[in-house]
Amino acid sequence: MYLLVVNGTEHEIESPGNVCLGFCLFDGSYPAYDKPPVQLSIPYAEIRARTPRPKEELQKDLGSISGDIEAVNKQLSHVREPLDKLTDEQWLRCRHKLIELVEQLDNIPGISVSVATKILHRQFPHLLPIVDELCVRVKHGYKGRIGDILDSIRRDMILSESTIDEALSFLSQRLKGVTLTRVRVFDIFLWAIMNADNKEIRIVQS
Repeated sequence: MYLLVVNGTEHEIESPGNVCLGFCLFDGSYPAYDKPPVQLSIPYAEIRARTPRPKEELQKDLGSISGDIEAVNKQLSHVREPLDKLTDEQWLRCRHKLIELVEQLDNIPGISVSVATKILHRQFPHLLPIVDELCVRVKHGYKGRIGDILDSIRRDMILSESTIDEALSFLSQRLKGVTLTRVRVFDIFLWAIMNADNKEIRIVQS
């Protein structure tokens, strides 16, 4: 059994590598979020499932702030460390820029915090996790602020360092050519644990 600490609560899971591998293989939406796009784009599944506005309108609104996203990308281009490896000082310098971008996207009609972080994760895969509604509800309630949520996820990642290392080692040995950031591995774990009562977790045996 492996120990995973989520928001201060300890969870025992059979194999972090197997759980991670299972989601990568069987949930087709996950790998796509880890491939940096040529330009900003809204995940198709999110358009189909959650947004009443035509995709073309949303893409146009998204394009209006692409300059802001590019500017932050340049400002943070020197930050190579993943979220859980940043010092407190480094995180404070990144934090407000990422929060501003998430809030800008969240203010676009038809784009929620969940969709905003899915879009931006592909631009900052080592710094910004995907924060879906389930994560917001469970960790901070409906009125949780994105900054508080990111701080909490960073703390949980630091507490779960050995488990993340184990999963990355498992993946590198058994799934050649597929890479996930530390942020993405933890995001998958977090989603799996929070959604365990509602959806069967598929395990791939090693």
